[in-house]
Amino acid sequence: MPGALKPRSEIWFWRSSLRTLLIFCASVFAIAGPSGCSQEVPSRFDLRIDGTALAAPGTHFVVWLKNGVDPDRAVAVEVFDAVAAGLDPAAGAWEITLSSPGLTGRTAVQVVACEGAPVCVNDAVTGPACRCPVVRGQGAGVVTAGGPVRLDLRLAPVPAECDRDGDLFLACRREVAGVACCAHLTGAARAAVDDCRDDALPAGCTAPGCGSGAAHPFRPLQVTAAEAAADPDRAARHRAMCGDGYDNACTGQGDVACAVVDADGDGAPADLDCDDANPRRFPGNSEVCGDGVDQDCDGRDTPCDGDGDGYPPGVDCDDGDPGRFPGNPEVCGDGIDQDCNGEDLQCLSDDLDGDGYACPFDRLDARHDCQGADATGRPYDCNDLEAGVFPGAPERCGDGIDQDCDGVDTPCAADDADGDGYPASVDCDDADPKVYPGAPERCGDGRDQSCSGGDVACTADADGDGYNAEDDCDDADRRVHPHAEEFCNGRDDDCDRRFDEGNPVLVNATDGGRGACGLRCPAGDPVCACFEGPWICSSNGGQRSGLERFVCLGVGPGDQSEICDGIDNDCDARTDEGAVRTCYTGPASTRDVGPCQAGVARCQAQLGSGIATWGACEGEVVPDAERCNGFDDDCDGQVDTLQGEALTEACFPPGEGRDVGQCRDGLRRCEGGRFAEACEGFTGPAEETCNGLDDDCDGRVDNDGGGALTRRCYEGPAGTVGVGVCARGTATCADGSFGVCRNAVTPSNEQCNNLDDDCDGRVDEGVVRGCGMEVGVCQRGTQTCERGRFGDCDDVTPADESCDGRDEDCDGMTDENLVRSCGLSVGRCQLGSERCSQGVFGACMGGVMPVAETCNNQDDDCDGRVDEEVSRACGVNQGACRAGRETCAQGQWQACQGAVAAAPETCNNVDDDCDGRVDEGITRTCGPPVVGECHPGMQACSAGQFVGACVGAMEAVPEVCNERDDDCDTHTDEGLNCNDPVCTPPCAAGQTCGANGTCQ
Repeated sequence: MPGALKPRSEIWFWRSSLRTLLIFCASVFAIAGPSGCSQEVPSRFDLRIDGTALAAPGTHFVVWLKNGVDPDRAVAVEVFDAVAAGLDPAAGAWEITLSSPGLTGRTAVQVVACEGAPVCVNDAVTGPACRCPVVRGQGAGVVTAGGPVRLDLRLAPVPAECDRDGDLFLACRREVAGVACCAHLTGAARAAVDDCRDDALPAGCTAPGCGSGAAHPFRPLQVTAAEAAADPDRAARHRAMCGDGYDNACTGQGDVACAVVDADGDGAPADLDCDDANPRRFPGNSEVCGDGVDQDCDGRDTPCDGDGDGYPPGVDCDDGDPGRFPGNPEVCGDGIDQDCNGEDLQCLSDDLDGDGYACPFDRLDARHDCQGADATGRPYDCNDLEAGVFPGAPERCGDGIDQDCDGVDTPCAADDADGDGYPASVDCDDADPKVYPGAPERCGDGRDQSCSGGDVACTADADGDGYNAEDDCDDADRRVHPHAEEFCNGRDDDCDRRFDEGNPVLVNATDGGRGACGLRCPAGDPVCACFEGPWICSSNGGQRSGLERFVCLGVGPGDQSEICDGIDNDCDARTDEGAVRTCYTGPASTRDVGPCQAGVARCQAQLGSGIATWGACEGEVVPDAERCNGFDDDCDGQVDTLQGEALTEACFPPGEGRDVGQCRDGLRRCEGGRFAEACEGFTGPAEETCNGLDDDCDGRVDNDGGGALTRRCYEGPAGTVGVGVCARGTATCADGSFGVCRNAVTPSNEQCNNLDDDCDGRVDEGVVRGCGMEVGVCQRGTQTCERGRFGDCDDVTPADESCDGRDEDCDGMTDENLVRSCGLSVGRCQLGSERCSQGVFGACMGGVMPVAETCNNQDDDCDGRVDEEVSRACGVNQGACRAGRETCAQGQWQACQGAVAAAPETCNNVDDDCDGRVDEGITRTCGPPVVGECHPGMQACSAGQFVGACVGAMEAVPEVCNERDDDCDTHTDEGLNCNDPVCTPPCAAGQTCGANGTCQ
């Protein structure tokens, strides 16, 4: 179904002795729709999960099912990986579909949200068990299956205290912080999932199902001894669950007692055990191959690994060839099936499309779009599945394909509408990409494809395909001509000098084509190794028929053999099935010696891990400690011996003290498969002494009955013991010697206690003491003891401290903590404090003191008035200017009063404009008026007077011959003749003084 996401994996149902396969389909509802797997199995119900109420919705979801009621109920579990499925559970509710032909009747469902991948064990006998790294939330519900059913589950967070044993089931009757653990569930759901046994895990309990996790409501039913006789599966379950103290399935019926008759103690009752005298033979036991013994009671011995490659018959495809076994690396093209998948691997080169440019890859599912170049500098193929794409290939503009691997598709020119590479100016039909200058000409069609000026006649078209031989690359085959369809046949069908370009998957026009190959696994299924890939047309490798050449890049069922890696390699919806290998964990030299023999290890790889993980070696017999039994238990080839000597056993006579303190075992020797009765060389209990040893072998050293070994002692002067308070003490034995005398009372100085402390027969004699204190003004006194009590003290006592440089309160400090208020609390002023030091109060600190009044509408000098008598000068005192005064009112300066402002400067020897200069720039005109050549000048003011020369004035002068009024009489050159000496030069005879003072 194209576009549908249909992930699929297995859930095993444990139904009495029957296993039923349940298909588990999960999809994002918006993509796959509600149908899920409806076309594949007849019965289903849709499970809608809403985890938006969780602070963190989790990455994996453990889905538990319990179908039917006693005694036919079945249980199952599956893990849904939201990350692998590309699902964001925080985005809203999502849906999965559960389907199975056997899914009918009352069905309970529990979903647990986990942060991180859970660890699950699907045990064929005891049912499923799971644990989560971190549990984020839980939800459960009950439906009646048998047709299309919908169940909405809303997950809610639950405290960790609600699941102490970590089996993912809640103790619904428990309360945490006053709230019941299953308060978020309906009554039916609560009853269906309530964990009847939820104890804290014991130390070291980490595996699923350990501790009280062996009991929860989704376990298979227990089997009684009578029911166990019905078949081996029931017997195996009976052995696994009986007598463990748990009501394993939480049915309320309690534990089931084990079968009474089991002579060899192997858990199998006599009526089911094929050898009830041998604990190594019982139904369900691991078989040891090739030892001639039927350990699993199936009536035969399993043959061993014949070629020694670690895989027994039935698993190994060739038990006579150590180079052929599941998972062995395959050598392509050698005709040998090394990995036991049924076929030899086809060899493929690094140039799949055969265009001459390589793209190295390691697996069929690797990318085939290489970048860069090889060690020789030759560029890699940017698309190794397309023969027409390689570095330097002819680029076709604007087709969305990067044929020449330069990283971009070359855009067509603006004037090339059809994208054939020719602009409209030279293209005779810019709407048809098959028409351009030099294009192959289709003869006789009435069109000019080559833009040569007209159509050409079909004069050399031998195959009748419409193209003359000059344009047809094969004029003998009408299927080959320009613009023909390209097929995967190793030839140039369309005459473009490229072969099989475009990855054609048809051999010819009648071929039905090839779709995807391999198998599309369920989305988000981490265990499926198959994948869907394309067929490619390749010039190397692949299937061949004539000129056909196809290679499948997908992997389908049977293409790979199943190996131990937690992955479904052969895509048969089962994981690691049949993955076993022979094993032996004992020393190699002991194998097949005595009772020692190899066993079988079964695959226990973590689901989806890709890493081979083998379980314990089952059924093997490895060297054991040698016992006195007439057998070679340690498989060294000798019976009842240890390092070549006869086996011995420690012994001790009856009674307490064995292996305690100084008591030591003796030895009994093994003779004829049994130890002798006589015990030789033992050491028994003795009387305890102070020597650092446990002589009486009671587990305590230097002890006396219930306590340490002691003796009485006294180290005081002779004659004082028993007088007054003097008495004997006790010395305790430690480290083999008696220690110091403790708790003895010897004479001491007499004390005022009404006792004879110095043990002289008198009480409290001569006991006096000083009293009071000698600090500051205080003086000490004395007290005398009478009848165990001191009398009154005659000392000088403390008084209140005052600032006088003395210690009146006798505390060793003078004038300490004496402080008084100071300053004012008027206007802005605040009170401070004065501290006494050396009998004098110091400066007033911490207050706000008066300051000069400023214009700020505040009482700065703290006199009860604001801004009083506050003024300032305004203007300047310079030249003729005089300053005035501004007064303050309500924090604002008022207009300037009494000032003389600057005035324009005059010639008066005064600085009228108050710029520091006098009479500057003051001038007046002087001299004659403007007549003829005469005009006035200027005279400057100095010291208040206009004095000095008239600068720049022009006075009258005698008239000269120059056409100007030199004498300023309004006449020009009047009274002048040629002899007038003013002419320059003087004029000659017959000349007169003319214009501009020149002789004419």
